[in-house]
Amino acid sequence: EYSFRDKYLFEGIFRYDGSSKFAEGYKWSPFMGFSGGWIISGEPFWGGLENAVDFLKLRASWGQLGNQSGIGLYDYLYQINVGGGYPMGSWDAPTQSQIATLGTLPSNTRTWEKIESKNLGLDFSAFRSRLSGSVDVYIKDNKNMFFNQEFPEVLGATPPNINGAFLRTKGWELELGWKDQVNDFSYFVNLNLANSTSNVRKLADATIAS
Repeated sequence: EYSFRDKYLFEGIFRYDGSSKFAEGYKWSPFMGFSGGWIISGEPFWGGLENAVDFLKLRASWGQLGNQSGIGLYDYLYQINVGGGYPMGSWDAPTQSQIATLGTLPSNTRTWEKIESKNLGLDFSAFRSRLSGSVDVYIKDNKNMFFNQEFPEVLGATPPNINGAFLRTKGWELELGWKDQVNDFSYFVNLNLANSTSNVRKLADATIAS
């Protein structure tokens, strides 16, 4: 994290995560992120506007986040499910037999979902900080989302979960607040609005029009 003259802000993050849910060679993945901010109200040219808008900050960020939820432990390996049943014998003295079935087909090349986020925001306060708020617009891309690979029905087993989908989410958020005091009575009001849309842009090898 770095701040220059309390007006120019920068922060970077790097991490390297591993998980036993993935096969050897796919367990580890790097993730990183960067963000920057510019306090516009701290510039000399803002002097004539500070009585109306006392704080204004522009910020932008880009980052990656890994996800491994929604898949089983060690299911990159072939697994046999063993169960019991009573298909033989009389109704009052059944004979239990062991049944073995093939589990979900493994995917030994599956790895982390890598969710990439881009955000542009504006923070402000005005009228001696009685009015405050923030506006954000963002895009989130999951270009290797987990997806059940399709096979013919004659396969006879559950298809594996692979990195086979591309999901994009676009949205915006608005937050406004007003706080004031009348004699000994103080109050505040907050308003939050948000909207987002998601669409799948790719499934396995099929591209879907935006």
